[in-house]
Amino acid sequence: MRVSVALFTADLRVHDNPVLDGALREAESVVPLFVIDSGIRDADFVVPNRAAFLADCLADLDAALRARGGRLVVRRGEVVQETCRVAARVGAGAVHVAGGASAYAARREARLRAALARERRELRVHEGAVTVVAPGVLVPSGSGRGASGVGRGELGEGRRLPGDGRGESGEGRRTSSEGRGELGEGRGRTGEGRRKPGYGHGVSGHGRGKPDEDYGTSGKGHSGSGRDYGTSGESGESGESGESGTSGGDHGTWGGRPGQPDKGPDQPGQDHGQPDKGHGRPGQDHGQPSEGRGRPSKDPGRPGQDHGKPSKGPGRPGQGHSESAEDHGTSGGAPRKDHFAVFTPYYRRWRSEPWRAPLRAPRVVRVPSVRSVALPTAASLAPGAASPDLPAGGETAARRRLRRWAAGPLADYAGRQDDLAGDATSRLSPYLHFGCLSPVEVARRALDAGGPGAEAFVRQLAWRDFHHQVLAARPDAAHRDYRPRHDRWRHDADEVAAWCAGLTGYPVVDAAMRQLMREGWMPGRARLVAASFLAKTLYIDWRTGARHFLALLVDGDIANNQLNWQWVAGTGTDTRPNRILNPLTQALRHDPEGEYVRRWVPELAAVQGPAVHRPWRLPGPDRAALAYPDPIVDLAEAADRFRRGRG
Repeated sequence: MRVSVALFTADLRVHDNPVLDGALREAESVVPLFVIDSGIRDADFVVPNRAAFLADCLADLDAALRARGGRLVVRRGEVVQETCRVAARVGAGAVHVAGGASAYAARREARLRAALARERRELRVHEGAVTVVAPGVLVPSGSGRGASGVGRGELGEGRRLPGDGRGESGEGRRTSSEGRGELGEGRGRTGEGRRKPGYGHGVSGHGRGKPDEDYGTSGKGHSGSGRDYGTSGESGESGESGESGTSGGDHGTWGGRPGQPDKGPDQPGQDHGQPDKGHGRPGQDHGQPSEGRGRPSKDPGRPGQDHGKPSKGPGRPGQGHSESAEDHGTSGGAPRKDHFAVFTPYYRRWRSEPWRAPLRAPRVVRVPSVRSVALPTAASLAPGAASPDLPAGGETAARRRLRRWAAGPLADYAGRQDDLAGDATSRLSPYLHFGCLSPVEVARRALDAGGPGAEAFVRQLAWRDFHHQVLAARPDAAHRDYRPRHDRWRHDADEVAAWCAGLTGYPVVDAAMRQLMREGWMPGRARLVAASFLAKTLYIDWRTGARHFLALLVDGDIANNQLNWQWVAGTGTDTRPNRILNPLTQALRHDPEGEYVRRWVPELAAVQGPAVHRPWRLPGPDRAALAYPDPIVDLAEAADRFRRGRG
């Protein structure tokens, strides 16, 4: 009897799962395997919030498999060793796994392929399990890899069949098993360096970095004036869309809607993307770009002046407006167009790319006799208490939330995705991160609903794919500046502590950080504001903020978290690297009556209306009655400091 192993990583579902489907199609019985990976545990990536969610996901996956006659096999240890042991125990001919974008996923795949090959077994990597479009499918024109970068069939899927040694390179072949059966049969060799229709290759990335989503496993305050000069404010499209990631935390990235430019200090709706004429403050966003459409500054040499045109000098702000990133490490300094570095051209290609059809959940799953440890509890995965208001994990909860979202709120998404008080985002990002939902199914379901809301929502899914393809091509972007700006970052432990605790004296920033502590999640606009405040207003290294987010976010993964933070810090793919988000302007625009702030900052619950955003302006007795800190930094001074530091 033929047996295969389906190794679950970031695809904890039975519906539209290419890994499970591929394993079932080629064998009479399958081992659905999850390894609590010691490598990820040792990297401190499994934290209490994600551990609690993961435990829910595994319990739900086991229940879904048992309803089909199977069960989830759980092992603990080093993922390659445990997978090979299971494969040997059942005599499996192949192991199926989802493709990943991180350096960790690439190393795991290479080691697993080599180990299985020594035992004359195959590794089949499915690129269509984690993203809508696999990371290596779309490349800029002029890359020498064809219109879409790889040979593909109507599925738009790369197929890797690694480890069988049938190509001249000995690397084997890569496959996407969902391309068989009702979705289209056909298999071809890629080892000879040729590409045939229906096949392709994803890019998994190589090099150093921490594991990503494949789990396996009070501050100082002074009585600053709090002047509302702010920073130059958000500006949006400058040659590319200004939003980054998915809005509202949808899909694990941040993003936002187009914003209106700021016209000056103290006035809502005025984030020009131009520095205030008296202070020249840059703008930033949190790990995810905002969708503002501000104009670049006309004042040369001041923050916000980047018009989206490439700089003549390497590594300087504005250089990345071309479709592809420049690889300054290549011999002779020649650019290597192996990925899109700007979202808008990527999105155009992404939107025209044919997507595969979703796969049905299996009716029956037959599992051979093999040992399994008990399903893990949250405490066994990571010590410590989780946030009190975490959502329930698992595919059942995910599909319930998706149905409710698609049936109603999705229609209003385009106009409400940045409404902080309205809580109008999908909250699907944790389920996409853990693979409880298929991004292909989510995208298709949204487009079936139709309308501007669906289009805006699907655009955010494209941001998620965009970050995966950047990380796959540049894995060191997880911990190094994608585009160095020669920043002279500050180090102030008291200010960092105040930001983490939600005690900065800027209510909208503090509300965002307190929601993060309470729920392990926050909407995209809140992420942008909080991140911009740390990286550009306080001018503290983006890696400090990224680490804190990863310690709490249920949807935190390397591609989306790190690259969104880099976008906000101006070291990533933003073509306007000096933009700053003014927290006061952002608050008045996206929480005009202060409802979001009062919800999360109870010390200010008695302050009515928009006055809650500037408590330092309250009359003396009213201000004295508030147990709330003064601003830890003056916005005008902070903006000037950022401009000097970035030089």
